[in-house]
Amino acid sequence: MKALRPNLVVCSINGFGAIGPYRDRPAFDFIAQAMSGFMSVNGRADDPPLRSGCRSAISWRGSMRRWAITRRWRRAQASGEGQSVEVSLTNGLISLLAYIATNYFATGMSRRARE
Repeated sequence: MKALRPNLVVCSINGFGAIGPYRDRPAFDFIAQAMSGFMSVNGRADDPPLRSGCRSAISWRGSMRRWAITRRWRRAQASGEGQSVEVSLTNGLISLLAYIATNYFATGMSRRARE
């Protein structure tokens, strides 16, 4: 394909990333929610971790994929060279938790402790 389209952008989507100990493990939305810690911020403080009502990892993955491809496409257009991008279900949800981590490091309190 590179011979036909040298500035092609290729996107890879997986559960846990291309490197690391879980790279070969299968994943779907429910697993990504659990492994990312996303389930820990749902529900009441006295509830066990709770799965989101919507497919959060799948939905967020779509947004991340779109942003990543657009950025790489712009680079490919400027350089004339193909680009690749990787999107991980679990890493996408971890990125959504940044505001919770920031609050914890600023106050020392978890979200559940405040409720």
